[in-house]
Amino acid sequence: MLAEATEAGFGVPPGRMGNAGSGPAALLAERLGAPLLFFGTGLPEDRWHDSDERAGVSMLVRGAATLAPFWQRLAASAQR
Repeated sequence: MLAEATEAGFGVPPGRMGNAGSGPAALLAERLGAPLLFFGTGLPEDRWHDSDERAGVSMLVRGAATLAPFWQRLAASAQR
């Protein structure tokens, strides 16, 4: 569901990347037995967590364009 929404928001099929930084969210999901999705709109060249980290406005806008249909699809699937 998130993959389809990502393709709608960005206009291309999403890629997947491994990330070791799940932190407290993964622990909370494990304890609650709840599903967890990480959705990031940053790019590796944005220098995550460095002193010169950045976020491109166009990527944030595309991220919003992705999450809007994702929440609609999620709500529709919960109605079934």
